[in-house]
Amino acid sequence: MTENQVAGTQSIRRASTILQNVAAAGQHGVRLSELAQHTQLERATVHRMLKALLLERWLDHDEVTKRYVLGPLIFELGLCIPARSDFRSIFQPALRQLVSESQETVYLNVRSGLDFVCMAREDSTAQSRAMLHDVGGRRPLGIGASGIALLMGMDLKEAELIVKKNSHRFHHYGLTTYELALESVRQSSQLRYALSRDLDVVGLSAIGLPLHNAAGQVFSAISVVIHTPRLTDKRCSELVMMMRSAVDRIERKIIMGNAIIS
Repeated sequence: MTENQVAGTQSIRRASTILQNVAAAGQHGVRLSELAQHTQLERATVHRMLKALLLERWLDHDEVTKRYVLGPLIFELGLCIPARSDFRSIFQPALRQLVSESQETVYLNVRSGLDFVCMAREDSTAQSRAMLHDVGGRRPLGIGASGIALLMGMDLKEAELIVKKNSHRFHHYGLTTYELALESVRQSSQLRYALSRDLDVVGLSAIGLPLHNAAGQVFSAISVVIHTPRLTDKRCSELVMMMRSAVDRIERKIIMGNAIIS
């Protein structure tokens, strides 16, 4: 590669990192200083790239709060994405059945690089809504039940590398060291499910299980969110059993339908 090619590739990667961090902030948005900290880029570099992304409508900026959010071009481009498979239809029947059986809120989360993204949420009408994040919400792998569940199916060295790369982001979610996340991965692998108590939101806990594609690779996870005082050992066992049945139904559907999922 020439110097210009290397610089061009680096700029694309930096822009992608900035966009993903803005997406992770959701509707609340994120300030320039926070982006510099999260991306570990120089403040001047982040400022220069933000100006370009604003000009091209990838981002919007609130002049009052000084926060950046995703811009209209993201939505416009999203309308043009070709459907590789009817993704949510593969999961929705099993997710709704799990909600009906458990009477709890259920999430579907999919890996996206070093993060995971909420693709769907099904709410129970029987309990007050236990909501950790919205559809489209983005979090680092290693955080929460789904973030741990997605690491469970990986080689331990790969999981350790991902956790280390994300460690500078963990303090925002209540984790002080990456060793705590790694210990959660080890414990969850032994239990064969992930458990997160009072991490993102005090008073809410979650149980996560990984989902495998036709090649046997972990690509997504489902989680059930429950108010912590109700999560007894007995209730945890009941929910894990219901979730395993849902996972079996989804994975059979993927294999039988040869769904294109990676």
